[in-house]
Amino acid sequence: MSGARGAARSAPRSAGDRAKGLLSIAAWIPLAAGYKVEFGRVRRLFGNCGTLTLMHHLFPYALAVQLLLVPLVDPPGLWTYRWTPTRVAAILASGVAAFLVNYSGFLVVGHPGLGALAHQLLGQFKAAGTVVIAAVVFAERYSVQELLAAAGAMLGIFAYSYCR
Repeated sequence: MSGARGAARSAPRSAGDRAKGLLSIAAWIPLAAGYKVEFGRVRRLFGNCGTLTLMHHLFPYALAVQLLLVPLVDPPGLWTYRWTPTRVAAILASGVAAFLVNYSGFLVVGHPGLGALAHQLLGQFKAAGTVVIAAVVFAERYSVQELLAAAGAMLGIFAYSYCR
């Protein structure tokens, strides 16, 4: 449970964690930008195609990049990990949830009336929802600054939706 609580936290506390987080973000931003560019390229190439078609063309490349990065970001111990039915079920449930998160993003970006900005707003909404779930389910405590940042993100999303 403590591992889940740690994963749910949005702000690392130690200087070492902050440095690792900064390096992770610095590596992730170009990859995410490239992914968005490729998304736009595939969308232009195939025109008004469906969500599953977009996923079919983008996921193999995304999977290859992720497999290359796994040794760098995942801790060692895959072969010594105790694989219990409960843990396998949790990992499978996490995979299904990840697919649904990706699917929702593709639905938003693939929709003719929506685009990259709506996708970013959905991502902010999901991040704020994660904070709420962590507080309710895992009894996480957040600073006033963290709560104000989440509230600001939510207000921005609602303001954008209202003005659009």
